[in-house]
Amino acid sequence: MEEKLLIPRNSFYHLLHEWGQLGRRLPNTGIGLSQKVLTNLLVYLKFEEVAFFDDENQEPYTYMLPILKNQIQTLIDLLFFLDQKQLFPSDDPDKFIYDMEQRHQDLWQILFNQYSEKGYEKLIEGMSNRFKINDLSDKVIGKKCLEIGCGGGRQCVSLSRLGAASVVGVDFGVESIKFAEKMKKKLAIGNIRYQIGNAYDLPFREQQFDVVVSNGVFHHLERMDGALAEAFRVLKSGGWMWLYVNGAGGMFNDLMDTIKVIMQGTDKNQALEILRSFGLNEHKMFHLVDGFYATYIYSRWDQLNELLTKIGFKKVRRMSGTNPTDFNLNKIKADPYGPEKFGEGEVRLIACK
Repeated sequence: MEEKLLIPRNSFYHLLHEWGQLGRRLPNTGIGLSQKVLTNLLVYLKFEEVAFFDDENQEPYTYMLPILKNQIQTLIDLLFFLDQKQLFPSDDPDKFIYDMEQRHQDLWQILFNQYSEKGYEKLIEGMSNRFKINDLSDKVIGKKCLEIGCGGGRQCVSLSRLGAASVVGVDFGVESIKFAEKMKKKLAIGNIRYQIGNAYDLPFREQQFDVVVSNGVFHHLERMDGALAEAFRVLKSGGWMWLYVNGAGGMFNDLMDTIKVIMQGTDKNQALEILRSFGLNEHKMFHLVDGFYATYIYSRWDQLNELLTKIGFKKVRRMSGTNPTDFNLNKIKADPYGPEKFGEGEVRLIACK
């Protein structure tokens, strides 16, 4: 298969690079930003077709080539028009925040605190289902739980409803904590406590929690090892940790990294409003803006397993996904082009102390 894929794979990455560079040249405001959002959305949705092919034997690189070619021509035409008409002044220097933690703090406090109560409930359901399908519900009942990077508190609510004795949610975003408190009050939940905190320096004594959860947070940190060591420190002996991070490799990661190049220096709120004007459902809309702006550090399973073992964790094992959009190892293995599409996929695991 490797030799068969070589030519279409090379063509895909050549076009992906060209598309990213053209998109990067568009102005970051007005029609330029609108086109950036639109071209990203179209290519992303076409890749969703690749992800969910009815015919799993259909080769993904070749499928994406005409899509990228069409978008490249659209961007070339628009750039020609803008250059000829001189509609925009040259862009100001990018106001791009290079500190990983600060950049994501700004993004998530803008983004995930806008969920409606209905959308919030749907996310809680999905998180609970992941625990149930992996037979982890009983491991939560009556336990003291901590979520690191709780954001708006969705996973904390899930743990509470699964039967946790108490749940503490820690996040570095003041507005995120305010939103979590608001939703806790609306849902009339009494056994959750939220507080400001830093994943590298948790405000808790050693061996305080039976369960530690971090869902989609550590892959945004520059020092994942430091955060994992802190999780280990506050976990009781015999306790366990749930971790979700993005795995390395695959077309999807490279496509999303190219989208981030195109969107660099643009205004998140304006991009969100453009997507909102398209009439997308809120989960898809917020998921896309996260993908447009958030930086991911991708993990190889063998390296992550080695790191966890070095810190002191035992019995490290991968979990299964439950939602149709979860690309865990079981789904990747079932797809003949799974590794090409998603590399090592989404890594959900538990580990014991």
